[in-house]
Amino acid sequence: MIPTFLLSLATKAVGERFAKPLAYAGMVAAVLAVLFVTVQCIRKDARDDLRAEQQAEIARREAAQREVEAKAITARRDSLDASTARDRAKIEDIDDATAKLPDARPSDRQLMRACRELRFTPPACAGLRPR
Repeated sequence: MIPTFLLSLATKAVGERFAKPLAYAGMVAAVLAVLFVTVQCIRKDARDDLRAEQQAEIARREAAQREVEAKAITARRDSLDASTARDRAKIEDIDDATAKLPDARPSDRQLMRACRELRFTPPACAGLRPR
């Protein structure tokens, strides 16, 4: 069971009497060292896997947050586009209404003619006297 090279090394190190127990102890130490290294590697892999899962979860959350923010930005832009369109329509209505207004105040002659056509005395006609 004990390898011969290990037995010969133990014999040279401590003599015949303690060679076999030292060889057994060396084998046990070697097996324990291999087990220790294996456990450490498994722990490191498990820790790396856990870290990768955490990073993936963080990435998923950030992607979901970016998607929510993108939807909010799109909704805000659509709202602004709609309000801009409403504002443009109002401006066009105001422009159309002001285009129909005369550029200057009507003359007295035009006011007199309008008052005669209306056949009543609106406030604008109150100060005018027919000539």
